[in-house]
Amino acid sequence: MSLPYRVFDKDLCVDQGAVVENKRLSEALAMVAEMRATPPHSPRVKTGSEKGGYVPTGTKRGRRSDSLRRFIEVKLG
Repeated sequence: MSLPYRVFDKDLCVDQGAVVENKRLSEALAMVAEMRATPPHSPRVKTGSEKGGYVPTGTKRGRRSDSLRRFIEVKLG
């Protein structure tokens, strides 16, 4: 039984620039695929007060004195 064959041309020239370009392309495509795999982070937009340096303390100013004044008026009044 004989198998079909053909002679390989050893004098076949491959442009070295094409080989290097292909290697660089595969690296670039791998980097793009990695960048697309991670979701982009969106920056937090500051409010006008935060831009000015305002930091909330968590307490409401003026409420305690208002309720205390009403309490005193009711008791003394």
